Amino acid sequence: QIVVLLLAACSMTYSYRVNNCGGKEIRLRKVNVGPQPVQFGRNITVRGEINFLKNLTSPLQVQVVMQKKVLFGFIHIGCVKYPIGSCTIPDICKAGLVCPVKSGIHKLAISLKLPDLNGAVKILIDGEFKVQLIVRDRHHRQLGCGAVDLHLQ
Repeated sequence: QIVVLLLAACSMTYSYRVNNCGGKEIRLRKVNVGPQPVQFGRNITVRGEINFLKNLTSPLQVQVVMQKKVLFGFIHIGCVKYPIGSCTIPDICKAGLVCPVKSGIHKLAISLKLPDLNGAVKILIDGEFKVQLIVRDRHHRQLGCGAVDLHLQ
C-alpha cells in the first residue's frame, strides 16, 4: 500500500524506472501506476515485478524513505499521514504480500482507495521526490532496496 500512495503522478498507466540500492535477496524490477492522473480520494492500482532471490518468511519490514526537492537539494519528509511520507510497515506479509515467499519472480497488484488530503498536506505532496523502499528481515538485516524518482501532483 505504501508504494501506491507514493507513486502518484501524471497520465494513463505510468512505468517508473527502479534502481536497486542494496540487499542481496530482493530485486524490484518494474513498477506501474494507474489510472493517471492519480487523484487522492479515488482508487488506484500499482503493479510491480519483484525478484526474490531466496525464500523469505514473515516478518518483512518495509521502510519508506521519502525526500522532496527544494531549491538546490532534497529534504526528508516524515510520515505525514500514514502511509504518506517516510513511514514503516512493520510486516508487509500482514499488508498484502502472501508469506512465506518462494524464490523467483513475482508479479504483484495492489489496489486501494487513496485518502482525501487537506490543503496543507496537498501542498507538501506536490513536486519532485526521491523514494527508497528498504526491506528488512526480523533481524533488521537489509534484504533489498528499490529507489524511484518521481513527480507528484
